Amino acid sequence: MALTTTDIGASITFSPQWWHLISSTRIFMASFCGQSFGDSDLSDRIAMCAHELLENAVKYSVTQDSPVNCTMHIQHDRVLVTVENHADPSHLDVLREEFDVVCQGDPMEMYINKMSASLESDKSQLGLARIRAEGEAELKLSTENGIVSVQAIFHLPDDLKGAVN
Repeated sequence: MALTTTDIGASITFSPQWWHLISSTRIFMASFCGQSFGDSDLSDRIAMCAHELLENAVKYSVTQDSPVNCTMHIQHDRVLVTVENHADPSHLDVLREEFDVVCQGDPMEMYINKMSASLESDKSQLGLARIRAEGEAELKLSTENGIVSVQAIFHLPDDLKGAVN
């Protein structure tokens, strides 16, 4: 049986009490992507994204026991990194507002604005802006029945399209 690009990927699930697995997951993602693509820049961007999304998911989970899931799939000319968690309902509106702000305009300009704002705040809230600017990824957000799903979409460079199918 031949694998298609939609069959290739990786997934890890853990609870927020195991927050120390975030760094291990980042290392795994970088290694997995490095082997899959042979492109260290893309691998680093995907790993950074997984790290940022997992930090947010762990930080804002409804309980320390609720599952946090991180998946990475390769689909045709894109890599999709998705993190899902059961979020504390009191944080959902804040997340939606933050997401709307971060996804406006030029990614680097928004990232710089968020860095400036973080100097005057006890919360950095830089993760999503960093993913758009440094990670060069598109972001999607969905919330349903208390489950938050944030997806980062990376477009494969022309020289890598079709290299993993």
